[in-house]
Amino acid sequence: MEKNVQFRVQTPKEDESEVDIDVVSSSEGSESDEIPEEISDSCDVVTPQKEKAHTPIREIRSILSSKDKRKKSGSAKKHVRIRHQNIESKPGESSDFFSRRISTSEERFVREIDAYQHEDTKTISHKNEYGFLEGSNKLTDEQIMRMTGSSFIKKQIDKRVKGKDKSDKKTQYVRIKKWQRMLETYPYKGGKKKDTYKVHSKLKSRARKGIPDSFRGTAWKTLACIEEVKEENSSVTYFDLFNEESKKDIDSIMKDISRTFPNHCFFKKKFGRGQKALFNVLRAIANYVKESGYVQGMGYISAILLMYIPEEEAFWTMASILSKYDHIKYFKPKMPGLWETFYVFQKLMKKKLPKVHDHLRNLNLCPSMYASQWFMTLCSVGFPYECTIRIFDCFLTEGPKVLYRVALYILKENEEELLLSEIEDVFAIVKIFIKNMTEDDIEKVHHIDIRTKKIQKYEQEYHSNPDKDILEFVKV
Repeated sequence: MEKNVQFRVQTPKEDESEVDIDVVSSSEGSESDEIPEEISDSCDVVTPQKEKAHTPIREIRSILSSKDKRKKSGSAKKHVRIRHQNIESKPGESSDFFSRRISTSEERFVREIDAYQHEDTKTISHKNEYGFLEGSNKLTDEQIMRMTGSSFIKKQIDKRVKGKDKSDKKTQYVRIKKWQRMLETYPYKGGKKKDTYKVHSKLKSRARKGIPDSFRGTAWKTLACIEEVKEENSSVTYFDLFNEESKKDIDSIMKDISRTFPNHCFFKKKFGRGQKALFNVLRAIANYVKESGYVQGMGYISAILLMYIPEEEAFWTMASILSKYDHIKYFKPKMPGLWETFYVFQKLMKKKLPKVHDHLRNLNLCPSMYASQWFMTLCSVGFPYECTIRIFDCFLTEGPKVLYRVALYILKENEEELLLSEIEDVFAIVKIFIKNMTEDDIEKVHHIDIRTKKIQKYEQEYHSNPDKDILEFVKV
């Protein structure tokens, strides 16, 4: 027996798109009926008896599931077939890139997005507090242990088992109110955010303790001073940028969005809402920084911003990171900023961790072999997510020096094991330590004393009168 139900969904512009649902009953198994989430919670239902009956979607679910309740368990199974009517937008009708057709590759992308894909709700239900699916594709401790004989690995297995204390709701509310009051007058002294990242000591202290997660998006936007970035780029809008035709980056972006946090519920669904938003932001960024265009690594930072900030504001926050925080230097052709960073990092390591510095030099292990992603992606690859967002908190408050602190902290905490290791074990030791880092580690990171002035001094030295020995080593 087949039952046809036709939905007519009203759009804001009173255009109509129809979705026909054919429900076919059979005698195999038993599953509850589900109406796809894409259908609005209220819609017009056309039945043979009435041309229009305003019925809430919850009543439709009840009607369609009533047959199963009258039958014994295992006696019926429903198959839902979805048929979409594609409606092509007219020029200027919508600012959404995905409703228009610009190039051949984009047409293919639009067709794939229009196809309905059922969400695996059972998998989505098993996610952690940050939206990541349980049981990710990371290597297990045992798998990494087989890569090396270092006894250090065994010490790390139970490190993250210890539960972290969670503040009660009242404490969280108090913290949020403090942050709200603190950011009302930001930037301080009525001036713009300074290039030297000088901020109030109380703001710095609270950022190091972690911004309340429910207030994180608001704080990030404020700390990044996105309104200033908008004013500086008042001649263009976000919609202008992501609608601008630029075919060279499309294929690269399309490949990378499916590989960016695939275990997060927002980005899990292929061409779903999260991947669409990420595509739009990256396309706008590619047009915003025409000198470099899109570069792999931008996607991870943008994706984390999208987890907390709406699409347009996430773009302007990313634009601020690239311009005000000078993060664009990592994505320019030939990556000049990366070599400058490695030079500074090597100088700092020589001063803070001379034994580790000498040992890694003897192994001919330069920073480009293990630290590139730490700096380029703001520690968003390979690090536990709760640590990454804490690093974002401090980066947006204090600037790039937090990345140097994290890098040196990783080496400092493993100094004893590293000094006894060969090159193969070094990679495994660093990898397993990062995998098992906790928020306590992020708080300890700030015990390493690195000043912005010292970083700027080494940067000037790199461009004017560099240490030739270090320069040759980092550019190996």
